[in-house]
Amino acid sequence: MIRSRHFISFTLHLAILAAWSAVCTVAQAAEIRLKPQAAAAASMVTLGDVSDVFSGDPAEADRLRAIELFPSPPQGRERFVRARELNDLLLLRGVSLAEHRLSGASQITVSGFGQAAPASAAAAASAAHSRRATARVAEAVKAYLMARVSSATPWEVDVLLPDTLVRPLVDPATDVQVAGGQAPWVGGQQFDLRLVTPDGPQQAAITAEVSIPASFVVAARSLPRGTLLRESDLQLCHVDSIQDQSNTICSLEQAVGKETTRSIPAGKLVTTDAIQSPVFVRRGEVVTVHAHAAGIRIRTQGRACEDGSEGALVSIESLATRETFFARVCGVGEVEVYARAVHIANPQPPARSR
Repeated sequence: MIRSRHFISFTLHLAILAAWSAVCTVAQAAEIRLKPQAAAAASMVTLGDVSDVFSGDPAEADRLRAIELFPSPPQGRERFVRARELNDLLLLRGVSLAEHRLSGASQITVSGFGQAAPASAAAAASAAHSRRATARVAEAVKAYLMARVSSATPWEVDVLLPDTLVRPLVDPATDVQVAGGQAPWVGGQQFDLRLVTPDGPQQAAITAEVSIPASFVVAARSLPRGTLLRESDLQLCHVDSIQDQSNTICSLEQAVGKETTRSIPAGKLVTTDAIQSPVFVRRGEVVTVHAHAAGIRIRTQGRACEDGSEGALVSIESLATRETFFARVCGVGEVEVYARAVHIANPQPPARSR
């Protein structure tokens, strides 16, 4: 009874410690809320310049605010920083956003050191114009890639746009024409823009990051268990969010000719654990056994003790002796076994009788 009380007390103590650890972890997690516009307070822009940091641990909040990100823009100039770029900068400085939360503006307008941040209304209008111009160029690049490369590919384009192009691009009367880029058309690409504006044509080179969502094999129709897959049973689809990609299939060749181990509804992912090589030998059926030894081939019959795909090693029972042996599946209803020849080293002649 005393031991039981001690065990309960010890268990309760551990539970309290675990709960306290979880509370401390939550308390130390910080919210990094990005500002739409900011001004550098020194020659280096810090995280505290471009965001409001909230944390239950004041020391952790101060440490995050003091992280240096990049040099301040020259006085009178601005730099546009996207949330994705800031995420990468923090990772390079050892800050894991799995432990903190990034929120707020998707793009920050950073003014140079010694320059006041723009007024709220003007900054908001400038940021809105920048987003509109960037989105317009991204759509133009997508249209260009669909016409030039593939109309069926769901291109994703992230554009780095010079500030000088924002004003003409927000004018609906401006016509946007795209050229350039090169195979394989993904990754960092250089495109040439030609803007036909009311004030005349304008040309500029831009940088864009082009990507394509991953493609995975899905069922083109409902596939019952035991279906021998053909190319018409499958199709490639682009799927944006898959938590676990370890058992997904990325090419039709990996699945064609395989057999389903369970039913797969139409439109669902075909995974490696849902298919297998076709079963050529089934448990309980009589199979042909090809035996090879020292240049001699013998064909007999046996009973399979288990299912087996091509190349698998299965247990076979002899119909004559009931003994079991292992053989490799070589075809539908066929297995083969190789026996090594026995060699007698230095045979001695029989002794002569006297």
